Amino acid sequence: MSVLLLGNGPRAAWARTLLPAAPPVEIAAPSPDALRRLSAAPPATLLIVDPGPFAAEDAASAALPLPDRLRADATRAVFALEVARRAARTVTLDGDAAAWPARLAALAPAA
Repeated sequence: MSVLLLGNGPRAAWARTLLPAAPPVEIAAPSPDALRRLSAAPPATLLIVDPGPFAAEDAASAALPLPDRLRADATRAVFALEVARRAARTVTLDGDAAAWPARLAALAPAA
């Protein structure tokens, strides 16, 4: 079982700390190479943290002109869509983070 985590910012980092230790977790940046690799060996679970435009901008992306920020959002969205088509399941974490630990605990394989 493998988990691919898409997201950035402090909430994505916190979600990563909540994941069960057993499955290997990868954090991938959207790129053609990453998509080719994930197409050949799709993750068991795609975990998307805070989907949405400009959800967790860093200082570098916030400084970009609006068209470049929109293009980057579109690239992330298409990448997530293509990986979600291949993953066995997709889990989205957004809204109130109080429910996240229970949702992430469900990712652990049965003992």
